[in-house]
Amino acid sequence: MTSYYLRLLKQDFSDCDEATTAWHRLSTHMDELNNQHRTKVTGPLHAHWSGDDADSALFYLEDLESRFGIVRTEAMAISETIRGAASKMLAAQIHLRSTVKECEGEGLWVDDGGTVRPPQGPVFPSESENDKAESFGTMLSYQQEINRCVNRARRRVMRRPRRWGA
Repeated sequence: MTSYYLRLLKQDFSDCDEATTAWHRLSTHMDELNNQHRTKVTGPLHAHWSGDDADSALFYLEDLESRFGIVRTEAMAISETIRGAASKMLAAQIHLRSTVKECEGEGLWVDDGGTVRPPQGPVFPSESENDKAESFGTMLSYQQEINRCVNRARRRVMRRPRRWGA
C-alpha cells in the first residue's frame, strides 16, 4: 500500500488534462477533415465523374470518409475515458488529502507508508489509560479512512494498469 498511498497523495493529474485536450482536439480535427473532404473532394467528383472506374474511386473515397468518422468517434471516446478516470482519481486524492489534514489537525501524523502515527512516538506516555484508548480509537479511525481512500483508488488503478505502471 505504501507506493499507492504516496502516489495518490502526490500525483499530478495535469497530464491527464493535457491528454484529454489532445484527444478531443484530434476528434475535432477529424470531423473538420471529414467535412472538408466531403465538400472539396468527394462532393465535386460525384458531380463530374461517371462510369465503373469513377464508381470504384468514389466508393474508396467514401470509405475513407467513413474511416475519418471512426477515428473521430474513437478519439472522443478516449478523451472522455481519460477525463472520467482522472476525475475519479482526483476526487480520491482530494478525499485522501482532506483525511490526512484532518488527522494532522488532531496532532497525529501519517508516515510515507500511509500509517497513522501518534504525536509522541509509538506510545502515549503522558496520557491516562482512558485518554490512550481514545487516542488509539482516533488513530484507528483515521487509519481505516486512509486505507479506504487508498484501496478505492487502487481498485480504480487496477482497471487501468498502464496509467500508474501497476
